Amino acid sequence: MLSFLLGLAVPARPLQGTPAESRIRIVPQYSAGLVQDIEESRDGSRLITHDKGYAPRLWDARRQVLLRALDGHPDPVALTNFSLDGTRVLTRSPRLVRVWDSARAKIVADYAIPEGEAATAAVFSPDGKTVAIGSDKGTVTLYGATAPQKLGAHTKAVRSLAFSPDGARLVSGSDDATGRFWDLKAGQPLTALTGHKGAIRWFDFSPRGELLATSLDNTASLWDASGKAMAVYPQVIGERGVENVAMAAVFVGKEFAEIAACDKDGTIQLYKPGATKPSRALAGHADSIRELRRSHDGRYLATYANDNTLRMWDVGAGKELDFDPASDTPTAGEFSPGRDVFWLGYLGGEVRQFDIKTGKATKETFGAVTTVDTASLIGEEARVYWRGQAGPGSFGTVGESQHFFLDPNATAAPVNFEWALEHQEISPDGRYLAGSSRAKGYGFLLVDVADGTILLKNDSLRDFSFSPDGSRIAIMDGDSGEIGIFDLKSRKFQNVWTLETNKAWGGITGPYWHPNGSWDATAHHPGNQIYLWDVDSGEILRKFEKDDNLHGDIGFDAHGDRMVVRSEHLLRSYDLDANKRVWERKDLHTSVWDQLSVDGDRFAVLVENEEYMAPEAGREALILDNLTGKDLLHIPGTTCIAISKDGKRAIAGQGKLATVWDIDKKTKLLTLVHPSAVVSVSFGPDDQRLVTADSLEGLHVWNEKGKESATMVAMKDGSWLVYDDQGRYDASDPSNVVGAKFVLDWEGGLEPISMAQLKGQFYEPHLLAKALGTDKEPLRDVPDLESLRLFPELTVKPTGGLTYDIESKERDNGGIGTVRVSINGKEVVKKKGTGFFKLDLAAYESFLLPESRLGEGEKNRLTVTVSNESGELVSPPEILDIGTPADLKVPDVKLYALCVGIGDYAGKGGDLLAPPSDASSIGQALKEVSDRLLPGKTEITVMSTAGESPRPTRNNILGWLKEVGAKATSSDIVFLFVAGHGTNKIGDQSGYFMLTSEADPGDITAATIKTGAISGEELRAALAAIPAGKQVVVLDTCHSGAVSDTLIAADRSISGEYQRAYEAIKDTTGTWLLAGAAADQKSYESPNVDHGMLTYALLETIDKGSSDGLRKTPSGELFVDVERWLTYAA
Repeated sequence: MLSFLLGLAVPARPLQGTPAESRIRIVPQYSAGLVQDIEESRDGSRLITHDKGYAPRLWDARRQVLLRALDGHPDPVALTNFSLDGTRVLTRSPRLVRVWDSARAKIVADYAIPEGEAATAAVFSPDGKTVAIGSDKGTVTLYGATAPQKLGAHTKAVRSLAFSPDGARLVSGSDDATGRFWDLKAGQPLTALTGHKGAIRWFDFSPRGELLATSLDNTASLWDASGKAMAVYPQVIGERGVENVAMAAVFVGKEFAEIAACDKDGTIQLYKPGATKPSRALAGHADSIRELRRSHDGRYLATYANDNTLRMWDVGAGKELDFDPASDTPTAGEFSPGRDVFWLGYLGGEVRQFDIKTGKATKETFGAVTTVDTASLIGEEARVYWRGQAGPGSFGTVGESQHFFLDPNATAAPVNFEWALEHQEISPDGRYLAGSSRAKGYGFLLVDVADGTILLKNDSLRDFSFSPDGSRIAIMDGDSGEIGIFDLKSRKFQNVWTLETNKAWGGITGPYWHPNGSWDATAHHPGNQIYLWDVDSGEILRKFEKDDNLHGDIGFDAHGDRMVVRSEHLLRSYDLDANKRVWERKDLHTSVWDQLSVDGDRFAVLVENEEYMAPEAGREALILDNLTGKDLLHIPGTTCIAISKDGKRAIAGQGKLATVWDIDKKTKLLTLVHPSAVVSVSFGPDDQRLVTADSLEGLHVWNEKGKESATMVAMKDGSWLVYDDQGRYDASDPSNVVGAKFVLDWEGGLEPISMAQLKGQFYEPHLLAKALGTDKEPLRDVPDLESLRLFPELTVKPTGGLTYDIESKERDNGGIGTVRVSINGKEVVKKKGTGFFKLDLAAYESFLLPESRLGEGEKNRLTVTVSNESGELVSPPEILDIGTPADLKVPDVKLYALCVGIGDYAGKGGDLLAPPSDASSIGQALKEVSDRLLPGKTEITVMSTAGESPRPTRNNILGWLKEVGAKATSSDIVFLFVAGHGTNKIGDQSGYFMLTSEADPGDITAATIKTGAISGEELRAALAAIPAGKQVVVLDTCHSGAVSDTLIAADRSISGEYQRAYEAIKDTTGTWLLAGAAADQKSYESPNVDHGMLTYALLETIDKGSSDGLRKTPSGELFVDVERWLTYAA
């Protein structure tokens, strides 16, 4: 039968935006809002979550990691279910029923629904080899035999289907209030289920073959295995505003020997099969139950009622169990098939796993990625603005939104904050956010998006608009007619004017800026006139005829010669110089809520009248000529639209599609497919690239041919991720991307891999800016994703005492690479190509910490990983608590510090004043502090180009690192400080290079790499070879700079290679890296304090730090906390 299923598979036709099949892809951890269904597979390896507005999501249930979205349906998916054995997933939408392999999320079969019908029910047979599909025409069709088998028809839509436990019978329920038993061998109906007055929506079979049928008439009927009616029970279904997912009367208890049905007051009545009176009850709810779930062994029930409480019941004991749902917004729930676990999904997309016995959450998955309300690029720098969901709200209220700003060309962190705004606008340069919310009591807010500072707040001024150049904002109270002109540079009001109002109307509307930045237009003045006035003098320049229904917008052409007025039933154009009407349209009905601008020589409106709107497609976009008012292009089913700067093309959001059009030729150029509804569209900074956003998967950048070049998602914690289909990525923290995984597809299933594992190969700084064309640096070459092979399966087994068996088994033809064994984060054993070995930790007791040195909740930990043969992929760590020997002796802690200051270089130019002084001062400061903390256990070396100190040559610095590596222990601290010049390129090699004293900054050649520089990779390797458990590196270098008599900013443009080099050093095990040249866009030197500015910040902390910045030794002495110290300086 499986071969038949495969034969029915329908290949998909790829469109722009359809993701290419790849062995490995980046999967952001999306969790759609309002989870409406959730289910765990029989073996516990997979979890399905489903919000009916989005594609179902397939998770690794044990690790709670999202593996794939099961997308590709032409319509929203209405249902998803596992097969009984969990190896298959069924997804149903009106025109397509699809079967997936749950291990790899591969399509096994597609069943297209006949033209003119819609699938309304679908179910797997117990063996998973047959799929039954019901339609809105009342038909039932079986797929999985030698040919599709169509059974007889109901008179109305089929709403429920169920197979008997032995798979020999099928029962169907319909809106015609009947059910039918079908003999599957004969293909004939056995008997009809009659007597109900409402649609039959749910079925439940007992192991004995008895059947419960639940109807929307608030009753459930019981039928024996032969189809004979036995009893009818009250089964009152609580209303919940949306369709109930599961509210069947069910068999429960030991051997499923009782029936659970619900009364109107929320009491669960338990009946013996056939009995008409309940034998006992489960009481606790105060209102009707609207969702009911039963555990797979029948021992437990979970119910959610109209009293908005979720209750867990032990059926056998007849009592309610303690259960804390941890939120008042659960929206979906289901029992695990094989464990005492209950899953809950929530309004905001969160998923939690609960222990039934304790009633407490044991794991939780918060959808890391925020959903998108709107996203756009602002200004010439193409700053990203993003508004998304901050958290669950309630229906009918204004909820908090996350406002997110990012400069894609900068290294600075994004800014994000939360406000509930009904109306908002971003300044043209992207520096300010203005907003208001009457419901939340914000009359007006003006925010500096650089840091979220509120610059202006007023409870009465509610309407506003930025000037075209972004230098000013007009803020208006329409009721009083007061308009303030606020200068953003001085942050003061320049002028405040009071204009005449129309009291009968209720206030003026606007303001709308003229392109010259000196005039504003406002409407609904006395006589409902429109005023055009000068914002500097307050003089009224023009008055235009009345418009009784101006709710919409006022705009101007590019030169400011024409003004267009849009209201619900009127479009009108004026010649400003002649003060006369040019054209008028009264045939278009537009919404008062539309935010589309009517500025420009060509503009778009969304119309709602029947002539332009097909009911099934939504509103139609019209692009009009500003000069004539004539239609240039109609685009049906449009939710958002933008016109290119040259006015030749348009891009429109149409459901899950974005379409690009040639306006003059009236032809569609491109169709871009999205996973969810498109919420914004625009053209890129070069007017060629395309930028779209969908509500779930974020911002998309496409080239002019419709190929997606980058996707960006924002996280609820304010971090972000940009990635492309080749695996390149950029992130706010490329070493710790909590909101995404690489997921590798191999014959054994889908395997999630942390982003940090492939950072060395795929980290691409400024990826979004490169996709937009604002960063001209070329993309790096990356490995072929198809060649990646999985790491081995790893097992670590304690065998007594401090001995362990470590076994690695090859899979996916990846071979066995290096097994690394670490104790408390420090590597102690490394074996390559070894499938099995025994480990005795007795030889490594010096790496263990006594209880007195372990923090609260900390343990001595053994960590083991194994890579594939190529070393590209490493297994998740196996972590074991190895205890603490009672007689453990702890090695002394020593501090090894090297302070390097290079000011006098070879050659005649490029010398620096501050570095030698920096190195000397940092060394002295460390000595004063460390001598008190570690008396007699410090070795502080200063290498400087001034005084009697050893010269900071390449050999001297590398020699010191090698010497310390030979004598340091895991208890020691290594501190490295370097001040001087750095560069990002030598010859044809890119990255980070620290210039040593032999280098001539004015004549850097390829030979300098080996004679006058230390590369980032050399530094990383040397630090990695030092066993000290704590390492701190401070690099106060830049790749160009000079000294002068005043404060000088050494211009620094961080290339991608330079940034990657810093990241590689930082990722060295146990190393804290603080790099002055990577922390800001400038590196500073000031002879006023005789130090580089980073060094000055470090010294100031030691000199002026309060006790709040210090920590105490066990004996009560104060010492410098390195983490707080470096954080302060940064």
